[in-house]
Amino acid sequence: MRNLMLVVCAAAVISGMSGCGSAGASSTENVSVQSGQWELAITPDNGSTAMLLDANLPGTTAQFSATNAQIFQPSQIGLVASTSPIYCSSLNIDATVKKNNLKAKLEWAAATESLGHFGELSGELSANGQAISNGNYSGGICTVSLNPEVSGPQITGKLTGYTIAPVTGVYSGTLTNSLYGNDVVTFTLEQNPDFSLKMSGTSVVNGVSTALVGSSNSVTGALVFLQGTAQNVNGSKYFNFSGHVNPTASQLAVTIMSFNPLPLSDGEPSPVPEQTLTGVLTRQ
Repeated sequence: MRNLMLVVCAAAVISGMSGCGSAGASSTENVSVQSGQWELAITPDNGSTAMLLDANLPGTTAQFSATNAQIFQPSQIGLVASTSPIYCSSLNIDATVKKNNLKAKLEWAAATESLGHFGELSGELSANGQAISNGNYSGGICTVSLNPEVSGPQITGKLTGYTIAPVTGVYSGTLTNSLYGNDVVTFTLEQNPDFSLKMSGTSVVNGVSTALVGSSNSVTGALVFLQGTAQNVNGSKYFNFSGHVNPTASQLAVTIMSFNPLPLSDGEPSPVPEQTLTGVLTRQ
C-alpha cells in the first residue's frame, strides 16, 4: 500500500515536531514538546495546495531527533494523473527547543555528502507542548518528478501543528465498493507504544462476510497503514488500506483501500478485478 505513490520526498518534514519561532517565553524554563503523534499543516505563500506533515516524536528534551516522517497531500486522493503523489517519505528531523521556540532542520533519511539538507521549520510551542503556532516552513515540496540528487521546487509557507490522539478503538462505517456498492467495513485497532497497530476486521457486502487479518500495520502522525489478508467463502485476497484520522482520532477517512485477488497458480494475474473502497469510518 505504502509503495503506491511513496516518493522519497518532502516527507520527513512532517516531523511535526518542528516548529519554532518568534517570541520567546517569559519563563526561564523550556516548554516540553509532547511525545507521540504530530501533524503539521503547511500553507504555501504562493497559494499552492497545502501539505500535511506527519511524524511520531520520541520522548523529547531541549534537543531531539525524529525519523521517517511523511508528507500527506489530501488534494491528490482519487486523481488518476497528477504532478504530485499522495504521500512522500522520508526525512529525519533534528530539532532544538529554547523556551517556547522550536526550530528544526529537515534532512533526507539516506543523507550523503551531496544530499542532505531539505528544509527548515520554526514555530511557537503552546504552554502544554501540544500545539505549534506562528510557524514558518522553508524548503522542498512533494512532487512525482522530484529527483533526490537535484534541488527540487522550493517554497516558503506558514505552519501550524497539533498532536494526534492514539488510534485505538472500533472504527466502522458503510463504504462504497467499486464492484458491489455498499460495503460495511469494521476495523478493531489497538495502538502499541512503538506505533504499530494490532488489527482485525470484517467487510460485509451483499450478505457475504469477509474476515480481515492484518499482517503489517502502523501509524505515523495522523496516517494509518494496514495490510493483510481478506478471507471469505469464495477464497482469499490481499487487502491494502491507508487512511487519515482527525486530531481526536474519532474519524478515519479512507485514502486508499483495495481488495486484490491472489495470482493464479501459474503466476499469472487473476482475471477477477480489483475492488476499491472509499468513504469514512467512525469510532464507535
